[in-house]
Amino acid sequence: MCWEKLKCIGKVRSCNTFNYALHFAIFLLAFCSLSQKNYNLNNYFLNLNWLLFTGIPILALTGTADSKMTKIIKQQLALQKDCLSIVLSPERFNIRHSIINSTRQNYMNHFQWIVDMVIEKGLQTPKTIIFCNSLKDVALMVSFMFEKLGCKLYPPEHPELPVHRLVGIYHSHTLQKYKDRVVDAFKHNIGNLRVIVATSALSMGVNFPDVVYVVHAGPPRALVDHIQEAGRAGRNGNKAHDITIYHGQQLAQCEMRVKEFVKSNECLRVKMYGEFYSATKPLEPLHDCCSNCASNCSCELPNCHDELPFSKPCGHISDKQHSMKRVISAESRQVFREALVDLKGQFDKGQLSVFDSVSTHGFSESLIDSLALNCEYLFTLTGLMDDFPLYSVTHGIAILEVLDELFEDIPGVEELLEILKYFEESTFDIPSFDLFSFTDQSDPESDVDSS
Repeated sequence: MCWEKLKCIGKVRSCNTFNYALHFAIFLLAFCSLSQKNYNLNNYFLNLNWLLFTGIPILALTGTADSKMTKIIKQQLALQKDCLSIVLSPERFNIRHSIINSTRQNYMNHFQWIVDMVIEKGLQTPKTIIFCNSLKDVALMVSFMFEKLGCKLYPPEHPELPVHRLVGIYHSHTLQKYKDRVVDAFKHNIGNLRVIVATSALSMGVNFPDVVYVVHAGPPRALVDHIQEAGRAGRNGNKAHDITIYHGQQLAQCEMRVKEFVKSNECLRVKMYGEFYSATKPLEPLHDCCSNCASNCSCELPNCHDELPFSKPCGHISDKQHSMKRVISAESRQVFREALVDLKGQFDKGQLSVFDSVSTHGFSESLIDSLALNCEYLFTLTGLMDDFPLYSVTHGIAILEVLDELFEDIPGVEELLEILKYFEESTFDIPSFDLFSFTDQSDPESDVDSS
């Protein structure tokens, strides 16, 4: 029941048609991320205050709420302090939790196991959701996956069309027909999709029964968000995995509980669910509990020391090689350079600064020279952002658009251009660099790579 319908109940009270024989009121509280958004419940129940003083029994239901949020609910709904509270743990015993801490430079290499899995298993790839915290992160991940998979992005003997891809995208701005394609594939097994790169828009209101891997590309901002996203895995009761891959700078905007969770050397299950259900304890056998408990497991069961796909060594940045290369003539290189100069002219327009325009957008002549010199290797947003001093994701996507117009070989450029629309609607651009990495607020342990 939506909030608007709940408000209407209060308005109907004054009508003759209202049924005064109401004996029971149920409040369905949608606390998706209530704790960090600081919503005030009274804003939603201004038209229902009369119910609180009629003596009609009230049942308030919510999905995930810690002790602090439970107290807020009771206060703002004027419930008695000694009212009956039934608390069920959000814990899912079939989900194993893992944390992988990486350096920023080696971060994307930790997702190579998903690429390898898709290449090896194709249409038999276990269903996987990669949750990203922003559209920028979605764009980077999609570009990485499409470039690494190449023609393996499509099953054998299938035309290389978007509808046949094994990897899809889901965010709040995704067109409805593409959202339906994701739901059809993951809920009804219609279509080829096996991996979804998504924002939290996919974490509520869906019930995909057989997702095996939920991967967090950086920890969610709040612990309750992490629990909800992790809950997409293993809803059929089969064994599943919740994996968080992060580097230290990604913790800057996370609440303290998330920071403590990902850095913990104790049981991750207890650390995650403890504030929601105090009786939470490590799962036996320990290797099925979490990555921390697994290191202390001595059960001697046959699968105790099995290597998991995401625990394999992923290589380091020094091992990086260009997986794609195009043949470039001197003429093509010059045409590309001239196109970048035109692009710079577009960035120059409308820039108001006491300094030169380059100081505002960073798209300099030296950057253009460097891009032109290496244009045979430019295929992905991830590569551009990692190897060149670009100020923003919008610049990276614009460069890829130029490349695709010239060479028609950029993987996933249509999806990136679709995402670019929503960056352009913002009043400011999103910096490609992390300001916190240049301050004392960065995590001193962020250079420790758990691989």
